[in-house]
Amino acid sequence: MSGVYISGMEMPKRNFLDLRIEPDGYIYKLIGHNTYLELYKAIAIPDHGRLIDAEPIRTFITDGLNSGEFGYDQIKVLAEIEYAPTIIPADKGGAE
Repeated sequence: MSGVYISGMEMPKRNFLDLRIEPDGYIYKLIGHNTYLELYKAIAIPDHGRLIDAEPIRTFITDGLNSGEFGYDQIKVLAEIEYAPTIIPADKGGAE
């Protein structure tokens, strides 16, 4: 397993957060002395290559198909994939 994704959580702006992650993935925030509030759910991320936002690529292809241009340039599609912003970098076990 290459890591953990915490859905809905943002980086703290000023102070640190005390969090507790249970084996079932539920994450609790410390809000008082030994008092926790359930806030998030952690998701295990398996070994992977570079994870990208594929939505712009889908839009690029769909727009070409909807306009009747079924012969869209495959090189352009490959370039869209190559230069798509990386959301999560590849890990050691995944392909580049």
